[in-house]
Amino acid sequence: MRILYLHQYFATRKGMTGTRSYEFARYLAGKGHQVTMMTSGLANREFATPKGKQYAEFDAEGIHVVAIGAAYNDPQVGTGMSGWLRMLKFYQFAWLAGRVGRRLGKPDVVFATHTPLIIGLAGIALGRYFSVPFVFEVRDLWPEALVNVGALKNPLAVWWLRRMANKIYTEAKHIVALSPGMKEGIVRTGVPDEKVTVIPNASDLDLFRPGLDGSAARQRLGLGD
Repeated sequence: MRILYLHQYFATRKGMTGTRSYEFARYLAGKGHQVTMMTSGLANREFATPKGKQYAEFDAEGIHVVAIGAAYNDPQVGTGMSGWLRMLKFYQFAWLAGRVGRRLGKPDVVFATHTPLIIGLAGIALGRYFSVPFVFEVRDLWPEALVNVGALKNPLAVWWLRRMANKIYTEAKHIVALSPGMKEGIVRTGVPDEKVTVIPNASDLDLFRPGLDGSAARQRLGLGD
């Protein structure tokens, strides 16, 4: 299967943010699927887009990474932006992802993970362009999460994001939620229960069971067997 995976803040284990997309994409690639990951080259120092280029391509353990030159350079800089300017940057990435994605060959499915919410619009556009299913992953309920923490107070912005979320939920062939509570929040908007699957965050247990022989270290530390 050819999977076009959209995640603006994609990172491997070398990065400084969550690696859910990397772990899933690496697993899928290991099973023989062709995974193309579209991310932001300016928000991700792992996959830096050269200045003046619209995008650059990399290989990350079998994952075809397409890094787009959009968004802000550093998440710390982003937190210093106004909410409206951040939204503008999110729009810029989504718009470019929709354009660049058309050059990458037809996938069998488009998978977009949020945040930001607007990445879902790029997923819709690419799904329509290629006439393939679009699957949307919800990592946070917007605008509710922003309102609850006091990060969003403008009634117009709340209304706008809520309409955007409902549009994406409606257009998606299927929705993945990271927790039962997120699924409940999505279903409350009118989405059928059977359209939403919960796939929670997890850990790769192999990272915690490396199979090393600790006898020498125990003897050196006087811990015995």
